[in-house]
Amino acid sequence: CRQRLLQVETIVQHIRANQPRSGIKRDGITWRSVLVSATVTPKIEVLAKKSLGGDTWVWARAKKGKGGRLDNDEGGNELAHSAPKQLAQLHLTCSAKLRLPTLVAFLTARVQKGERIVVFMSTCDGVEFYHSLFAKMGCILPRDNDKDDGNSDKDGLFGDACSMFRLHGNVPHAERQTILKKFGTASTKKASILFATDVAARGLNLPGVDWIVQYDAPCETADYVHRAGRAARAGKAGHALLFLLPSEKQFLEVLEIRGMKEMSALSLSATLNGAADICGELTADGVKRSGGGYGSGSGSRSGEAFAAAIQNKLEECIVEDEVAYKDNLRKSLTEQRKTKGANKILKNAIGELHEAAIKAYSAHIRSYPAKEKAVRHIFSPRALHLGHIARSFALKEQPKALSGKRRAAEGSDDEDEDILKSTGRKRNARLAFGGKRKLGDDSGDGKEAATKSAGAGKRAKKKKSLAESSDITAHDDIMKSPKKKKGKFSNKATDFGFGHGDKQSAGANQKRMLAMAQKMQGSGLSEFF
Repeated sequence: CRQRLLQVETIVQHIRANQPRSGIKRDGITWRSVLVSATVTPKIEVLAKKSLGGDTWVWARAKKGKGGRLDNDEGGNELAHSAPKQLAQLHLTCSAKLRLPTLVAFLTARVQKGERIVVFMSTCDGVEFYHSLFAKMGCILPRDNDKDDGNSDKDGLFGDACSMFRLHGNVPHAERQTILKKFGTASTKKASILFATDVAARGLNLPGVDWIVQYDAPCETADYVHRAGRAARAGKAGHALLFLLPSEKQFLEVLEIRGMKEMSALSLSATLNGAADICGELTADGVKRSGGGYGSGSGSRSGEAFAAAIQNKLEECIVEDEVAYKDNLRKSLTEQRKTKGANKILKNAIGELHEAAIKAYSAHIRSYPAKEKAVRHIFSPRALHLGHIARSFALKEQPKALSGKRRAAEGSDDEDEDILKSTGRKRNARLAFGGKRKLGDDSGDGKEAATKSAGAGKRAKKKKSLAESSDITAHDDIMKSPKKKKGKFSNKATDFGFGHGDKQSAGANQKRMLAMAQKMQGSGLSEFF
């Protein structure tokens, strides 16, 4: 940074030296310095004074304080005056189990008006999942707003009334260009939604954006301004909405301390009720499912009925996708005539949409505490209700079940994944001793090895070998030394030719052993005792 400052000073001195009548007094020369910056912070002011010089400054925005300086450096207000005046900033607080229905309700109202929205999320997996989920959902808008009623179940969540795109770091560069071009040139009469990560927060000019929705809070407070800055460009009006959990309300205080003081609250009930009025059929289905619990008429809880109905519809979409996936897999196995282990394959199979939901859920839990140090205490994983977080990804299972299904889907055989931290046991009983087993191993030897411990197996094997060796030694002594006194048997291994000093060939030893075995089988052991 210091080297860049020196480069700026060198350039400024060079420009001044080449001006007409340049010199110490620079008679007749009026020097004007113009600094253009997207954000005006105290550091930018210091840079302007050191590099461009001058005692009098006239800032294009905000009020001028003492000495021509902005009154924005008190209390660390580095974000003050960084957002355009025509940008309306809102925040919405809702519980984790209502996040997904609230997002759908908000987007429904925006699509109804034909607006263009950018939804920012924290992870690439989250962007992929929500884009896929909304694309595979059936249309929830009224039939008269959908031109092709016969294919309404295949046009996505909003049918033909909206185009949906996704953009994140894992999208190839060529595909990014195509997505940005389609989103920028989409019809103004048709709503458009772009699901994106922070890769779209800087350096992109997205024309005609009406709303910026920050579904996940930014990792740094400065990123809030960059995200919101995609709207209200070139003097046009725009809106920015920030989703927060009840445990994250303190984040608003941090933004206010840093200069973002003009933020209004958006009513949760008004958002849900507005979507309930638009989607009358879906709301009626929610009331019917509740058995009339949400009531009817002016005192009804139509917003809650809509939230319950859309949550159920989203979860059913994942279940239906998995059923279709398993049917196709069953047909494929039948055509390939693979009957061995087919039932287990079908049992562990997970649909593409279900697998995407599990990955997005896991990625969200991992990324949640990855915030800057100043706000890390606000976004604590301990404050999360994991069951409600799972519902925000349209998942019905508990988090423990999800981790097991994710390992089965990925085919992981790592023993470290079986560590039970809650109970203190390092490994479960199946892998307590013995070698590793891969998922899908149906061999009988593997099952026996899994049920027996290696220590017990080694002890049993050792006892068996000792018993066999003692029996052979006893028989050898009886056959080779029958005239010896009782109780005195030879313990020499050379009696049968197994010692190191034996000169007999291996063939002779083998013949002698075979002859002894045949004699024992024919007459039994009675003649020896």
